[in-house]
Amino acid sequence: MKNLKRTILAGILCAAAAASVCGEEAPATAVQTLVRAMDLLHERGVIAGPERLEAGMLSNLVHAADPGGVLLGPEDLSCREQEARGQWGMPGLHFMVTNGSFAIAAPAPEPCRPGDVLELVDGQGIRGLPEEEVWRLLAGNTSEEARLTVRREGSTEHEIVLPRIAAPIPPVAASEKISPETGYIKLYGCHPGTADALRPILQEWKTSGVYGVVLDLRSAAGASREETCRILSQFFPSERELFRMVPLSGDPEICLSEGASPRTLPTMVLVDETTAGGAELLAAGLQSSETGTMILGRRTAGDFLLREVLELNGSHAMLVASRILKFPDGREYRANEGLTPDIVVEGRPSGATDQAEEEIHPRLKNDPALRRACDLLQGLRVLKIKFREDSTNP
Repeated sequence: MKNLKRTILAGILCAAAAASVCGEEAPATAVQTLVRAMDLLHERGVIAGPERLEAGMLSNLVHAADPGGVLLGPEDLSCREQEARGQWGMPGLHFMVTNGSFAIAAPAPEPCRPGDVLELVDGQGIRGLPEEEVWRLLAGNTSEEARLTVRREGSTEHEIVLPRIAAPIPPVAASEKISPETGYIKLYGCHPGTADALRPILQEWKTSGVYGVVLDLRSAAGASREETCRILSQFFPSERELFRMVPLSGDPEICLSEGASPRTLPTMVLVDETTAGGAELLAAGLQSSETGTMILGRRTAGDFLLREVLELNGSHAMLVASRILKFPDGREYRANEGLTPDIVVEGRPSGATDQAEEEIHPRLKNDPALRRACDLLQGLRVLKIKFREDSTNP
């Protein structure tokens, strides 16, 4: 009962604080309503235990302050710390990939066997998925086990449960040429090491006849603002302001480019509602660069690394937006708004193509946004259009 009274008092204080933040000098009405609600729930015997009641109150307070804010528990905090270190939880598997089939290779952890063919990851089929998407499905929090379904000796199915162990997130999910003139890069996010891995790829393509690049940021995230700045620096020829984070209270934090050698390739950036965090910030920075970049896809998540973790106690923390993102060209973003692409691509591919289906690159067959990006690059190449490298140097 003592804990319940403490929780009720905490709820009253939360209500008073929320009302005060909203500009009400006398939050008596809000407090009275909260107490009345508790009395009714107690009278009917439906009031939750003190822990759940406290979590519910805090969650509602966070949501009132930031509709996209989240009350974090210990596992959530652990997961965010893991991402900040550039790690994910991964079962210790190796694969031989043949014609889209993922066969487990030696050394194989028990109870797996070399030659087992992976069919499902946590109940989701993987047939026809690119290799990087299979690794994304296998990844998760180290506190969660991976549930796999494998086919053994061509016919027998087996259910296997493996622990996930912390491992570095690969800096580049995929890198290949869609055509001799078009490069394709997919990132898992803006994690430590991504900028260093990206630089030689772009440099090699600049000197090998590649006209333009598709940078795929769909399903990408990342919690490193510093790494996002380093990646953006590769798209600017001289030191300059890239963006600034303006706190709702305090001095702005300014991100400057490193003056690295810029890329000279037209770039199409793919985004959707799963583009968040550092990847979303990267897309916004490229859209504002005016250096030959176009954003295609769907509206992004509305994160941009604008939220910060405010620790409450050993069991809870608040993830709330406390900053505004501003760019030198005047663009401004707040949390929950999301980035609007230059070209919105929805729906399925029309199927109309000048090539026979077997001649189309496998990535293009069921990806209308990627196909549109490649078509745009091809059109620009035919027109012999070259983008300027920096809006300050026309």
